[in-house]
Amino acid sequence: MTIIELYSQFSQVLTKPTFENLGVLLRGAILSSGPRTVTECLRSALPWMSKHFSAYENVLRRAKMNELKMARIIFELVLRLIPQQSVIELVVDETLVRRYGPYVSGVSMHRDSIRSTRSVNRMTPGNLWVVLAFAIRLPFCESVVALPVLSLNYNFAQTRKAHEFGSQEAPHTIGACHADDQDCVALGSRPSAAIDRRCLVCDP
Repeated sequence: MTIIELYSQFSQVLTKPTFENLGVLLRGAILSSGPRTVTECLRSALPWMSKHFSAYENVLRRAKMNELKMARIIFELVLRLIPQQSVIELVVDETLVRRYGPYVSGVSMHRDSIRSTRSVNRMTPGNLWVVLAFAIRLPFCESVVALPVLSLNYNFAQTRKAHEFGSQEAPHTIGACHADDQDCVALGSRPSAAIDRRCLVCDP
C-alpha cells in the first residue's frame, strides 16, 4: 500500500479543502530534510501549493476534524501489523510542552516530571499532551516500539475535580476489553481524563 493510498482513507472524515491542504503538508513533511515545521513543509511542497500560504499554515488549528474517527482509522491500519489472537497492548503517556503567553491555547499549570522529585512537585505552565500508542514488537527491532494513534491536550480545568497531581506511580492497567477475538489492555502511570478510556476497537 502506497502513502497516497494510506492517506486517501482519511478522505471520509475530512472536508475536501482540509484533505487537500493536509495533503500538501504531508508531501512537504516527506520531502523536507530539515525540521518538520509548517514553514519547512511548505517550502518543500512549494510546487503543489495553489493557495495562499496561510490556508496551509492555519489548517491544523482552524479545520474541524474528528480526532477520534481519525485515530480509529490509524488504529485499524496498525492493527494489521499485530498477529491474530494476540493481546493488543496500548500505552498511555504524557508529554509536557512548556509554552505560555496570551496567544497560546489551552495553557495551564502542570506537574513537570523532569524538574520534580518524589518528594517535591514542580509546576510548569504549558500544554500537556496525552498520547495513546500501540506497544508493538516488530521482527526487525529488538525492543518494543510505541506507535502513536491519538494525542489530546489535557484540559486541567475540566478534570481537576476528578484527578489530582501527585508523585509518579508504577504503570498499571487502566482499561481492558475484548473484541474481535482479541484482548485489549491499556497501561499507564495514572489514568488521564484527556484520553477517552473507551477502547477504539469496541467504540468506533
